[in-house]
Amino acid sequence: MLLATWNCHSGGLAKWQALEAMEVTVGVLCETTLANPGSTPALGEPPLEWVAAGNPNKAIAVVSRMPLQALPARAGEGRFTVAAQTDHDLSILGLWSCPEHGGGRAYEDEVLATLNAWGDELAAGDMIVAGDFNVGHAAGRTVDNAWVSRAHALWTELGLVSAYHAFYSEEIGSSSRATHFHTYNVNRPWHIDWVLLHRSRLPQLRSVSVGTYEEWTAPDSRARSDHVPVIVDLDV
Repeated sequence: MLLATWNCHSGGLAKWQALEAMEVTVGVLCETTLANPGSTPALGEPPLEWVAAGNPNKAIAVVSRMPLQALPARAGEGRFTVAAQTDHDLSILGLWSCPEHGGGRAYEDEVLATLNAWGDELAAGDMIVAGDFNVGHAAGRTVDNAWVSRAHALWTELGLVSAYHAFYSEEIGSSSRATHFHTYNVNRPWHIDWVLLHRSRLPQLRSVSVGTYEEWTAPDSRARSDHVPVIVDLDV
């Protein structure tokens, strides 16, 4: 399974197709629009599977060509949360932290709410969390950001690890690769997009890659966003 998470900054299916061109099999699209949120003949075979939460202009979606089954929402989860079961005995929890009232702690509170709401499934090891948490740290620096400390403590308690940090042997708070360029500025890099998997699945982790500013954020990029995709290859 080639899983990608990407805050695509609107664009709907056009943005999914940019991931699919890279042979991504399951995508978690944050801040997407719900244009054509279902199968149509124009989308080819096999048909597109699309499980989403939010509204037509601002949503989070799990998108794939393989079968997906929507899982019921849970009480207390963050407002942009979606869960889907794949046909690999593995489910995907998409999380975009976007509280009604912003601020660092408010973003982290959304992450905590969703992790707590799904805690039993996450601790069991058969659910992956992916999305734009809007909490993290400035990339390429060694100063930690307190806004991710509580969320990190909770997901560690649940047995989860960051696929990126495990693969690159980097500590939380010292990522060398950015996932977000604030205001599209190459000089304002942040690592705030995450894929979390249970530590028991680490032997299945083949690779992790992060898109570049030049390919995904620069003015002449093919599918422009202020975020770049995080792509995780899992042997499932």
